[in-house]
Amino acid sequence: MTPGTLRAVIATADTASLSVAQEFARLANAIPAGYARSGPEALASVRAFLPDILLADLVLPGFDGVHLAEAVFNGPLNRYPFIVLMDNAGQSPDIPGWLLSCGTTLVPKRFPNGGADGFLRPMHAEDRELPPGRQALLSRTLDDLGVPDHPGRQYLSDAAALVWLDARRLESLKRHVYAPIALKRSTDAARVERAIRYAVDTAWRSGEITHQHRIFGDTIDARRGKPTCGEMIARLADILRWEGRE
Repeated sequence: MTPGTLRAVIATADTASLSVAQEFARLANAIPAGYARSGPEALASVRAFLPDILLADLVLPGFDGVHLAEAVFNGPLNRYPFIVLMDNAGQSPDIPGWLLSCGTTLVPKRFPNGGADGFLRPMHAEDRELPPGRQALLSRTLDDLGVPDHPGRQYLSDAAALVWLDARRLESLKRHVYAPIALKRSTDAARVERAIRYAVDTAWRSGEITHQHRIFGDTIDARRGKPTCGEMIARLADILRWEGRE
């Protein structure tokens, strides 16, 4: 997640779950921004507050926590929260694998060993993966644009995924996009930026102009004739946000 104060939405109709959620928020250094007592209320709160974390009971009035998580990730949000579903002992919910890989976890209402620290690691955006439907959409879009099979293509995919999760990262590409990609891929931020620029330049030299115009329209500066790295990443993230669905 990007630096700064984290915000949480807590969704539960149960007093015991509320105390667990508040403890998790405290351990995550998050401030509760909204409370909800049902699935529909929780979804509305996520859309209104765009929290970094959603802490929700697995069982909620209206629809359950799994359906809530699916609804969150299938909507066009500028920030997709890390979702923590609080589980009663003995429950065995069927959580789709794509939800787990892109930022949903299941925790017991009583944390093992008295703490929730072990559940915090998946909150890091670089550990979260694009759902398969959106990954396929991204691959098709890169093919249509003519982006070559090159490290820059992988870095573009990584960058689009990060910005899909949180559009605030566009405010500082070097710090919040290139740096985490470099850490993940064992390289440095300057090489990530150069590789992405090479991929964009190559695509606009050899790619199909009709596909490029269909995807970017008239948004590209006519004098430059191609998108900047930031424009490319932002457009790919928007496609994932508005056209992707699981």
